Amino acid sequence: EKLTIPLLELMAAVLGADLASTLIHVFRKNGIDVKVVLWSDNQAVLYQIYQAQSHKCQVVENRTRKIKNCNKENNAVWRYVPTVSNPADLLTRGISLDQFHSSSLWKYGPDWLITPEEQPTWDVSQHSSLAVHFVQSVSVASPVTAPPEVNISVVINPMKYSWMTLLRVT
Repeated sequence: EKLTIPLLELMAAVLGADLASTLIHVFRKNGIDVKVVLWSDNQAVLYQIYQAQSHKCQVVENRTRKIKNCNKENNAVWRYVPTVSNPADLLTRGISLDQFHSSSLWKYGPDWLITPEEQPTWDVSQHSSLAVHFVQSVSVASPVTAPPEVNISVVINPMKYSWMTLLRVT
């Protein structure tokens, strides 16, 4: 299976959900209740998260299920951030380092972030025809070769470290 942009975006969403779960756990452990909103500028990922049917690809289904479980356990929601309002995309637009450092979008986020009524909306029912190929099967014939023999003393010089250090790091 070949990694595609939508699959990589879905994997990033899983990382975000995992991070949110960890933070929520820490806050709750300390008696603090938080509301979590996760943002994505990838509509394919949002579609996958909010659609009811399962995906035919097991990799996509497993990751989507993990995100949905996080949403359910933590009362988290995912929302859409337009690419032009996404501070994470600033450097991909070809701005200079000076422009980046002085960017209010990077420092404070989009203006609509603090006013919920101005936040962009995204409805899964409007995107029911969204066809996304998270995984493309690619068969490539390549010869199978054994890995080359590696002399461990070239990789780790045992004379440079104590026995205890070598045991600890290996």
